[in-house]
Amino acid sequence: MEQRNIRLVAVGDDLLAGVGDPRTLGWFGRVMARTPHNNASITAYNLAAPNEGSDLLNERWFEEARRRFAPGADNRLVIAPSTFDIDLGLTSARSRLNLANMVDMASQNNIRVLVVGPPPTLDAERNRRIADLSAAYADVVTRRNQVYVDTFNPLLHHEQWRNDLATNNGLPGQSGYGLIAWLVLHRGWYSWLSIPEQPRPFLRRGFCVFFRSLAADKMHSRHFYEKINGVALVLSPVSCTRSVYLNRAVSGVCLFSSGAPTQE
Repeated sequence: MEQRNIRLVAVGDDLLAGVGDPRTLGWFGRVMARTPHNNASITAYNLAAPNEGSDLLNERWFEEARRRFAPGADNRLVIAPSTFDIDLGLTSARSRLNLANMVDMASQNNIRVLVVGPPPTLDAERNRRIADLSAAYADVVTRRNQVYVDTFNPLLHHEQWRNDLATNNGLPGQSGYGLIAWLVLHRGWYSWLSIPEQPRPFLRRGFCVFFRSLAADKMHSRHFYEKINGVALVLSPVSCTRSVYLNRAVSGVCLFSSGAPTQE
């Protein structure tokens, strides 16, 4: 049986390029590193551009993307719109229209779309406007039966995300990009690509994950849990004692560690 040929083009802003990440992977590089290639041949192209609003993104994406797509391939588009429309003074209605035009153009060319919404900042007023943008984008995408990954609401009050921004001049670092990658991977990535989910756990050996109802100290567990879409999955055997509260993860899960966190 001939292997599927997936051409994947991603368009977006600085966060798509991984600006501020010491490992220069960003969330997109982390997602691709955890995407198995044994069921399909996957070629990914990152077409990030800084300080670009939705007007310019809508104008440029198709001409640039179609040079990377191939006739007969399973062509896919990842859109990671920035929040630069706020700085440009565009209304959420205009931003919504631009994204709708992009998704419609992709659909007309038989290109499946996944949109990764903008994450929160440390500015409360800007976050209020990002919340409006994210809601508008989600409505556009879901109405067209495409996939939308909300990063704003899960990360808005996430302590590790906020700490990362505070220590990295408002940009995510390794931890922050890892959180966005986790959301993308576990909010529809594998089903969108129609490939089996990568079995490798997102956290390294030595970590225990417990649910919020459990106490944070003197834990004893033989399994490594992760909650994905409301389902608890056993990932790998582990023995943890006297685990210390580390951080709340993005999907109603508490992370505990007997030592310092390691970065992926």
